[in-house]
Amino acid sequence: MELPLGVFIFAVVTVFFPQMARARSAGQTSIFKERFLSGMTLILAVSIPAGIGLMLLAKPILGALFEWRAFGASDVLRTAPLVAIYGLGLPFYSVATFATRALHADKEMRAPVRAAIICLFANLALALSLMLWLGEKGLALANISAALIQSVLLLRYLKQRHPSLDYHSLTVPLFKILTAGVVMGLFCLLLLGGLKGLSPDPKLASLLVVCVLVPGGVLVYGLALMALRFEGMSELSQLVRRLGKKTD
Repeated sequence: MELPLGVFIFAVVTVFFPQMARARSAGQTSIFKERFLSGMTLILAVSIPAGIGLMLLAKPILGALFEWRAFGASDVLRTAPLVAIYGLGLPFYSVATFATRALHADKEMRAPVRAAIICLFANLALALSLMLWLGEKGLALANISAALIQSVLLLRYLKQRHPSLDYHSLTVPLFKILTAGVVMGLFCLLLLGGLKGLSPDPKLASLLVVCVLVPGGVLVYGLALMALRFEGMSELSQLVRRLGKKTD
């Protein structure tokens, strides 16, 4: 969860926050809105496929990274559904993070606090009710439900401050992102069973799946976006190159 959030999502925030803040300070409302929508497009382009990957590859990822000593195969099986649920919620966490920083750039500090307080109590109420019949899965579902509520509230606050902010312009990019994500997901599902069967050792099989399908899925997703002529492809490529330079 923290890999896409801590690396890619915050990289987008780091790039777009000063641009939005400068536009707001200069009174350039149109530029502020354009930068926000461009950043939101990148947020969705990163978080949606990452969430799909976590949902589909939860078990081999857990097996490869955490199945050691006291954390056995039964623990992997019990934890995998939680990783899948949080993968489903990853876009909501990402949108909430970016929308919060957009409001900060817009010099609105109270709205994010109000949204956070509302979501705190929503999370608590949902957790207490859902955990009674879903256990730890109920806690995870409550958490991502609160993130969804927070995202909606923050986007609503931005719309109230900027009535001309056109969320409908995200429809076409979102469709292309979802389409490319489905293509990536089908690629992973098609190869998943075959890769598992290459090794009788479950640990080695999990490592093989992660080492092949994670970079392979990223490649397929990128090619699908290029084939669909995704509008934010150049900015997405610049983001990846910037992260690559920092890693070097």
